[in-house]
Amino acid sequence: MSFEHLLSPIRIGPRTIRNRMLITGHMPGLDEHGAPGPREIAYQRERAFGGAGLQITGATPVHASSLNEEAASHFNVDDRIIPAYRNLADAVHAEGGTILAQLAHYGGAMVSHEAGRPIWAPSSASLCTTPWPSSSAFASSCASISSWTPCSAGPW
Repeated sequence: MSFEHLLSPIRIGPRTIRNRMLITGHMPGLDEHGAPGPREIAYQRERAFGGAGLQITGATPVHASSLNEEAASHFNVDDRIIPAYRNLADAVHAEGGTILAQLAHYGGAMVSHEAGRPIWAPSSASLCTTPWPSSSAFASSCASISSWTPCSAGPW
């Protein structure tokens, strides 16, 4: 059986990915203080060495209102994470791979007792389906959303 398409490069925006093998977004639980540390970098490097064309990190909160400090995730809320992301990208690139950070905001899907603070969402309706009731979310406004602008990614 031929896998000519699976093993052929593909262009995504300005990048050419070496093949179409994808490792979907997940958090291996190896972060250190909310950033990729040596263990996670080694984990991702091994996947690139094994031939993955594109790897995606697990969901990384882009605003402090979406942080769950107990969850194993990257805290992508300010520039402190950039050196760790640079080390992660350099390791994956050294093996010929490409990696993306999956940006997220959990909004009304968060449980307020996990967050330890009011949760922000597009409306005050909770999307939480866990057995633990969530308090109403803070309904975001254009002004509160504009506070996220400094957290937005620039042009690649």
